[in-house]
Amino acid sequence: MTDVPGMREVAEGVGAVVPGNEPAALRAALAERLCDRERADAEGAAGRARVEQRHDLRAQLQGVCDLYDELLARGDGRRLRVLVVQPYAEAGGGSESWLLRLLDATEQLDVRVVLLKDGPMRAELEGRGIPVTLREVGRQPWSFPTAIAWLAGLLRRERPDVVLGNVLKAQLVAAPAGRLAGVPTVWAKHDHGYDSWLAVPLGRLSDRVVAAVEELGAPVRRSDVVIIPPPAPDSEPASRDEARRVMSERGIPLTEDPTLIMAGRLVPFKGTDDAIRALAMPGGQDWRLVVAGVDDHAAPGETDRLLGLAGELGVAQRVHFAGLVPRVSHWLAAFDALAVLTKPTGERRAPSKEGFGTSAFEAMRAGIPVIAAGGGAVVRRLEGRAGATVSPGDPVGLAQALGRLADPAVRGHAGAAAREIVADHPDAAECAHLLVSVLRDAASR
Repeated sequence: MTDVPGMREVAEGVGAVVPGNEPAALRAALAERLCDRERADAEGAAGRARVEQRHDLRAQLQGVCDLYDELLARGDGRRLRVLVVQPYAEAGGGSESWLLRLLDATEQLDVRVVLLKDGPMRAELEGRGIPVTLREVGRQPWSFPTAIAWLAGLLRRERPDVVLGNVLKAQLVAAPAGRLAGVPTVWAKHDHGYDSWLAVPLGRLSDRVVAAVEELGAPVRRSDVVIIPPPAPDSEPASRDEARRVMSERGIPLTEDPTLIMAGRLVPFKGTDDAIRALAMPGGQDWRLVVAGVDDHAAPGETDRLLGLAGELGVAQRVHFAGLVPRVSHWLAAFDALAVLTKPTGERRAPSKEGFGTSAFEAMRAGIPVIAAGGGAVVRRLEGRAGATVSPGDPVGLAQALGRLADPAVRGHAGAAAREIVADHPDAAECAHLLVSVLRDAASR
């Protein structure tokens, strides 16, 4: 062997090293081995053994790498360090429930949460052993730069693998902070708020985007949006008899008259006022209304406004405000129809239509017809046979739909169709697997 760097260590015991520019030295080394056959054979055997050993070590190393790749693909590798930014901490909110259900369904994530507003969800997270940091961020635009700078500093110190911005407001803080700190971010999009002027730029600033339904992903204008819907509940909805018994025990009045329910936070764009107005019109005069929800932080005093409207229209005796009803989706069979009446209100931050429509999905699982306003995912899911569609902000159309659904046979056919449509919805494990895959992909970029 010629004398190049590292060659003497390789040749030790298996041959000789000679200068590359001295033919006489090479002839002498060859002559020695031709004259001493035993020495040549011993060096040859040692050389073969060293080559086999090197090849075996490489094979073992490749085996370890292959196993690590397989473990990561199966989710058995190192837990991914994820910092979740959550803008609200409401009890039973759609984005909050989506996050908790998916975190509960996987052990592949090492999660820490930053809350931008305090609330009941904080106790839910801490009860699961998830560290929570509260950093209040107001609604004013000037509150965002300081929050972004603060989060960028936290990311530089903690160095998570990836950040999940759960909802628009969270990603407005997380995406620029992630860019400043060099940490990838994923935007979980749950509503249509500010779609016309924020969806595209915020989507570009995010490394990956997931959406609860196709209609939510479309405004981002990215071909790689992954749809991760709220998963199906682990248990079947309660039967009608059980649900009516439990709701009656909670003080919710249920009579022989058909009852419409609206479930969710009370804000003007949810259209609860349209349901109250419909009760005073032909078609809606035989119906009662139960409102399950409390005032949202964005609309304090909404319950009082709606109570006043019911009184003005003379339907207060047929409208019941139940407040927050725990596990309301489990008890929807107690009612005869559910309404999702999201509408534009002229406020820039208010969505003009529903996102996934969790309450509508849960009603369909319970076999309850759904009345939905406008377009979007909820109307598409009804397939024209699982309820009725009305125009946004149209109490007359709603009253007419209630008139048609006053017939128990019509409600029965619509409810059966609803159950059939949502029968194959993915469970929590499937949805969590999708989320982990997206987070890992973003972290590897």
